[in-house]
Amino acid sequence: MEKGKKIINYFTVLGFFLILAFPMVNGYMQFIEDKEVKENRALVEEPKFDINKLDDYTENYDSYYSDNFSLRTNLISLLNKGEFNVFGVSSKPGLVTVGKDGWFYATKSKGFYENAFVFNKTIMRMIRKELTYRNDWCEENGIKYYTAIVPNKMNVYPEYLPRTVFKKGKFGRTDQLVGLDSDPNINIIDIRKNVLKHKKDGPLLFQKSDDHWTDYGAFFGYEAIIKRVAKDFPEIKPQTLDEFTIGSIQKDGNMAKILGLEEEFPEKYVVLNRIEPSTVKPGVRFGYKTDGQVSQNEVEIVKVNVNGEPLKCLIIRDSFTLKMVPFLDQHFESTTYIHDEWRGRLRKDVIETYKPDIVIVIMLETHVSGLILHPSI
Repeated sequence: MEKGKKIINYFTVLGFFLILAFPMVNGYMQFIEDKEVKENRALVEEPKFDINKLDDYTENYDSYYSDNFSLRTNLISLLNKGEFNVFGVSSKPGLVTVGKDGWFYATKSKGFYENAFVFNKTIMRMIRKELTYRNDWCEENGIKYYTAIVPNKMNVYPEYLPRTVFKKGKFGRTDQLVGLDSDPNINIIDIRKNVLKHKKDGPLLFQKSDDHWTDYGAFFGYEAIIKRVAKDFPEIKPQTLDEFTIGSIQKDGNMAKILGLEEEFPEKYVVLNRIEPSTVKPGVRFGYKTDGQVSQNEVEIVKVNVNGEPLKCLIIRDSFTLKMVPFLDQHFESTTYIHDEWRGRLRKDVIETYKPDIVIVIMLETHVSGLILHPSI
């Protein structure tokens, strides 16, 4: 009996050791091919050895190894698939909410969809004061100012949400901000209203496996913005869908990638292709610096169009604006897009350098608190 226990203990210890050692051995021998890393972040880089900083080196190497050991991605993928296929839940609920019929949502949007976060009267007075100041300051400098609010995916396709996500109030932050548009000194563009009008057209407005909208959804976001701007600049003529063909491309959605389920949920992205060639070209960048949350290449996009109206447009953007760029920059002689790292500031520094005729701050409704967190006054 005792001998049998010793044998069991021996093989248990040996098995445990082999499990621990196998990733290291596999890193050299590659018995099992490591899956491609598809995380929305940069992995920790290997630290440089310094005999004078051994404590720092060991700590940094531990972080590096934890992020880069062989089979790490394979094991994470196995865990993700197991939790989804067995229990039908997200292995990263803080990032991704699993919906019905292969729909995935960004969890950060949940509270905004549920209307759990509303501004109190004091905050609304601060926002009104901020937006009035922006409008007045721009007007004094011969500039027209607008704020455009992009809806999140949950507010466009709520029917695929799990039962645990539901409305807890009639009005949310976007409703509160849109209500300010009645003030003659504030220009709020409600993109949501125009996007929802086209929900039953056929093509998807948002991708199922990604939290961003499609070209089709972005077109109606663009349409809402440019039609509002055209009221003040009647020389601007909005484009129509007749100028495009609707196609698709195969691409992995960011929500599916986070869960390692992109192979299980391949998706064709809805794209719009311009029929007539565009005359828009890249312009010269000024060189605005990143604060570190985005790469230097993302900070500034400059487009020029010889056939555009003799106007300069500055757009303070986030990632949702990218799909509107091919539509927006058709109208202006010069368009500069600045990624403000989700803060939605007025950016007087850019305005004073660029001297635009039009300033548009485009914000996802999830980030509208930037209006008070980063005020101009």
